Amino acid sequence: MSTFVEQISAALDTSDAQEAGRRVHQVVAQELRSLDPTVTTDITGYFNHSYVPDLVMQWGNGREAFERPVFLRHSLRSGRASGDLADFDRNDLTAFYLSLALEEPEEETQRVRARAREHRESRVLVTTVAALDDLTPTTAAPDPVLGLVRSSIVRSAKGAILGSDVENLVLPRDRRITQAELDAFSGTVSSVFTEDAVLRINRVFGIVEQALADEPSLEALLLSGRLSETEIRELVPYLLSLEGVTRDRDFWVAVAQLIDLAEIERMWNRFADLDLTPLASAASGLWRAKRVLVNARSEAIDDEVFDRTPRWSVTGNLLSAEVGNWRLTFANKAQKLKTANRGLTPARWDDLLPSLQTYTVTAVDLRGVTTRSQYGAQESTQDMKQRIAAFIETADDSFHLPSVTVATGVGDERSEITADFTEMMLDAQPDTDLATLTYTALTILGYRYPTDETDVTALLAGTPLSEDEADEL
Repeated sequence: MSTFVEQISAALDTSDAQEAGRRVHQVVAQELRSLDPTVTTDITGYFNHSYVPDLVMQWGNGREAFERPVFLRHSLRSGRASGDLADFDRNDLTAFYLSLALEEPEEETQRVRARAREHRESRVLVTTVAALDDLTPTTAAPDPVLGLVRSSIVRSAKGAILGSDVENLVLPRDRRITQAELDAFSGTVSSVFTEDAVLRINRVFGIVEQALADEPSLEALLLSGRLSETEIRELVPYLLSLEGVTRDRDFWVAVAQLIDLAEIERMWNRFADLDLTPLASAASGLWRAKRVLVNARSEAIDDEVFDRTPRWSVTGNLLSAEVGNWRLTFANKAQKLKTANRGLTPARWDDLLPSLQTYTVTAVDLRGVTTRSQYGAQESTQDMKQRIAAFIETADDSFHLPSVTVATGVGDERSEITADFTEMMLDAQPDTDLATLTYTALTILGYRYPTDETDVTALLAGTPLSEDEADEL
């Protein structure tokens, strides 16, 4: 793949000025989107104009909307001639000035640096094609610090980013960093980014440090606030794929507290083909979902050599768990789940009753050959099991259950969960945590093929446990 510098050079290689401008606009827009996938770019049609931007970058909608104009210049010198450096005097501008020159004289570079140092509160940025080119990852493997630096340059960088500034922002992937390198990184980050970007970059850098530590320190991580979409996009896949990352459950619980299931669903393509078990198991008591679809893993049933290792992953655009003979798919909104299970045989009361013993049954749909009865508890804490059993015993009919509703939790954590046997789906009112949904789905909907308790515990703990460890949970 050609570099940004090579693409700009090729775009300018024409005697047609309009065509050169069109080509450059396309190349720059593509590079900006590569640096920050969350940005949209609007090409204005002007090229190298003194006060009309070439492109406008945009983020968000409504009150969260934010724009940044991009001005292209043939060189730093031509930018100075256009009066760009005077904009450093104004703190209300966020202009992004990009020099297209392949090389810049040291004299011009120093002049821009000096002006930027004089106005540290300015949000104007002056940079070059060559500098942005140096931010291109050298491998296909993700690096969250570099990824966040790249996206932050597009949205939040200020001052001058030229030459060695970029060198200071690219840290070794193995995180074997000398104190001098760390000082240069911290100093450059502080000088060329806005305060909010500095906080994000330092936070991600700190999380990566703790992920590789023998004994992670979680206090600062827990106090850092929720992760932004850009941070999740860059950091979480890296942690899940990083060799040598800690398996400390407390670390993953801390990370899970910074994000939620809706964000995993929204960025599902970033998690495809990754083992989410360390994160999702730690999040099982934190993340909440509305529905669970249960499918039998036909390839696992009665196959003694099948790999039944409990694991979490993303299937399609939703979080899923595989345990025993079952695959569970979770959705934080009801409309996201579509079922192909229609027509399955409903449960029989006598067969299901052992699985309901630990639950408060609040509603049951009973269907017999000649009779249909729907039972619902008058009080939310009333258990209907004895009443239903008495009715079935005296009724002259054979009943099955299309659905049954049970109550879980107490107080603010109370939820009523309806198990629909015709669609093999749980529906929680209101939503509840993944661990509760997992146990309920496997115990009630999956009663025909019971799941070993140690497998369920391993799924929610993220790793196979010894008997003593399982007892502690």
